[in-house]
Amino acid sequence: MIEKVLESLGLTEKEVAIYLALLPLGNAPASALGNRTGVNRSTAQYICQQLTKKGIIRSLQKNNTFIYSPESPEKLLYLIDQEKKQLEEKTEQTNRIIGQLKGMINPQAVLPKVKFFEGVEGLIEMFEDVLKPDLKLYGALRIDEDIHPDIAKYLAEVYTPRRIALKNPAWILFNDNVETKKYQQNDLVVNRVSLLLPLKEFPFDACCHIYDNKVAFYSYKKTDLTGVIIENSFIKQTQISIFKAAWNAAKKLKLNMKYKDVEI
Repeated sequence: MIEKVLESLGLTEKEVAIYLALLPLGNAPASALGNRTGVNRSTAQYICQQLTKKGIIRSLQKNNTFIYSPESPEKLLYLIDQEKKQLEEKTEQTNRIIGQLKGMINPQAVLPKVKFFEGVEGLIEMFEDVLKPDLKLYGALRIDEDIHPDIAKYLAEVYTPRRIALKNPAWILFNDNVETKKYQQNDLVVNRVSLLLPLKEFPFDACCHIYDNKVAFYSYKKTDLTGVIIENSFIKQTQISIFKAAWNAAKKLKLNMKYKDVEI
């Protein structure tokens, strides 16, 4: 236990051995400490010099021999203070160059950030990411009886009330079915505009959200709760273009004859 703690302070295994051997002796030359620990004389001498530099032992020269004695164990806290100072210096130095490093990044070569999600908690975390102020949402969704009951409960009791409170606008493409038409009845309440696409011709087996600089794909079926969020402005903008093309096509369908044109 003692050895592990001392090593965690930055002492090597041999430094720990020499230090612990010195404590009960009170004072000793490096040769005696080497004999006690199985370390050769020259190495023991070097280790004692290092421990002296670290401030946990002191040396006194008698004739041609250095005699070493331990400092108070409280001096070990000095090692922690030194480590803190070094960490603070490294943090300060790193902060100085972060701006320069960012300036060296080629924006055309930035890789997208990708995060994967699984299970009920994972899908809820994805929905929570959409619930931010002043955020426009675009999407393609399928609402049917196959939705996981825990997700359906979260959407009804948590997600929708918070969407209403935020008043963030949304433009959503839905597959046309009975459940979706019931869902559409809340469009005005949740500040959403929606259009329908034929389920047979354009089935949404998974769902999509486009927002901020992100594109999210997910499935909330009873048998498949998985999702992924890709954060990349170029990918997001491409998906927006695809969405607008689909939106404009949906406006021309008989399913959406009552639709009032709006800008997206």
